[in-house]
Amino acid sequence: MGKNKNKKEEQPTEFVKAGPSDCGVIFDASDATIEDAKKQIRLEHITKPWTRDAWEKAKPFVLEQRQKLEGSGWSSTDAARTELYVLRRNAPHGSFTEDGFMYVRVPKKFIDFSRSSSKADDDAAGAKADDAAADDGDKKKKSTRSKKKENAPSYEMTNEFIWKVKVDGDSDESARDPSVILDVAEPLENLFYLVQCLAPGMARLQYNRKDAIQPGTKQSDLRDDGDAPTMRHRAMVAASEKMTRTLPPAFWLKKNAEELKKIFGAEAFEATMHAAEDPQRATTRDVKNVQEKVWEEKIAAKTDDKKAKKDKAAKASQAVEPAVA
Repeated sequence: MGKNKNKKEEQPTEFVKAGPSDCGVIFDASDATIEDAKKQIRLEHITKPWTRDAWEKAKPFVLEQRQKLEGSGWSSTDAARTELYVLRRNAPHGSFTEDGFMYVRVPKKFIDFSRSSSKADDDAAGAKADDAAADDGDKKKKSTRSKKKENAPSYEMTNEFIWKVKVDGDSDESARDPSVILDVAEPLENLFYLVQCLAPGMARLQYNRKDAIQPGTKQSDLRDDGDAPTMRHRAMVAASEKMTRTLPPAFWLKKNAEELKKIFGAEAFEATMHAAEDPQRATTRDVKNVQEKVWEEKIAAKTDDKKAKKDKAAKASQAVEPAVA
């Protein structure tokens, strides 16, 4: 995109930066998802036994987050025997819940996170079992899923009113690639990113957007041809851009390094930090249909400063003029 412009390039196009859509948390522990995450992050220390032990070591840190949340609008409520704690707060206006509350549930055992995120697979397996029973003519036979399992608490982190996301580095003038991060209170951030470290791939952040200006490509020129002045912009714009985060941002690991070294072990912490600092291992960014676009933005006319000051002084003198006897 040089300064030379032909007539075709000079024609501005309508361009409005679209807002976010399909953004939030993907909570999925299917075999395919976990396997893809393993190939991406390449952290050999992460095994089921390691995750189980690390969660046990993390409980003091996790309980500390409870205390912080209880001081910021969340309150403790009844917990099941299998839960470390349950917090709740009033649901925002316009949201639908069964009892008017939002919940954060933390299990005693990490495997219950995985069970919650595997619910879709369980439902599919149960449906197949029902179909097979019907094909065999045994209409009385039910799915092998027990009522106990169906009624088990869910530990998904997908409530859009709790687990919100935003884009880091979203400025049009930024030269670095944008990335998706959490937009929540620090204690919730600590819980979520800890889960990401212990089971990469199970809890991912996703941010989709349209008409995304690509980093370092925007140029702007003031145009004043006698009429109302305008600002002409030119940039490379992607029709769609999808960002996904599989590991926490490196700044979070650095901020909590002392605690995380106790939980992960020194070597595992350093390996996780190294992966988090590598965009290819921690995140993915899928950009489609990038084209150059030109658009114009009207500039609001400014009132002449001297005239404004004169009018202001005149009004002030009228206000204090003494009354004639």
